[in-house]
Amino acid sequence: MCFGEQNFLRLTLAKWCGSTLLDFFTDQFSKGVSRILIPICVDYPPLEVVFRSENFVVVFKPPNVKEVTLWATVQDQLGNVGDRETQKSVFRRCFQADAGFSGLYPVGVREEGSESLKNTRRLHTYYVAIVKGLMEQLEIRIDAPIGRDLRYKSPVVRMCTSTDWEHCYSPCDCTTQVILVETGYFEEEFSSKIVLKSLRGDRKHQFRVHLKEVGHPIIGDTLYDDVMHPRSEHLMIELIRIKTEGDVEKLRVDREDPFILSNLTGRWRIKETLCSLQDALGKLDSLEAF
Repeated sequence: MCFGEQNFLRLTLAKWCGSTLLDFFTDQFSKGVSRILIPICVDYPPLEVVFRSENFVVVFKPPNVKEVTLWATVQDQLGNVGDRETQKSVFRRCFQADAGFSGLYPVGVREEGSESLKNTRRLHTYYVAIVKGLMEQLEIRIDAPIGRDLRYKSPVVRMCTSTDWEHCYSPCDCTTQVILVETGYFEEEFSSKIVLKSLRGDRKHQFRVHLKEVGHPIIGDTLYDDVMHPRSEHLMIELIRIKTEGDVEKLRVDREDPFILSNLTGRWRIKETLCSLQDALGKLDSLEAF
């Protein structure tokens, strides 16, 4: 083989390798972009803006919408909101939501606001939910470490408590406070309406795992409820109050109870009211986080 043919082969091989690598990185980049820029739906209605200030925007997150999709929609709809100093549309994460949950969703608009809440207990979130079974205790504090269940492989992510110690990977301390509001019937099955708040830990699926642990899974939870009855098209849990204690801005945003008789006609019947929703939220307010 002559010198010219050797150079030609080297050049051809180099071009092939370069083209292959370029195609690979282009493919991976396009996948990454698609994960970020997927809209909820072409005909999806605009997100409801519940609250807006210089530091935060609070929108309503519909159920069964993944965070990455929500972020793309926030960016598309509220792209004119941004940091006045940089004149850029800047949205910063200050809260992680379960894909199945609905309700209030805070977004940091300015760096000072989001950083004041980052990795602290200064952001307080309060939920209302309907769970299976009649709760006997008016107040329950669930204190059980939560880790990843190794029996389930990606892409399925399932968590468990450390009672399943053989399968529970890297459990972290988590505490959930529950207050019973009403007992009744959802789709003619015994159910309870509760308010709840995390006092320690923000582990993935924390509420779902803890409520399953005490025998009262959230209605509509297809991942942790072994007996899917009664059925619901989505998780019956919603974030209805947000409070911040940041140095930059103190705010409180409330949303009405979604699980009232007029919204659940024919599906929810009250057996007994043990506590008003506002009194229950007030009790959660008086409890100190760890």
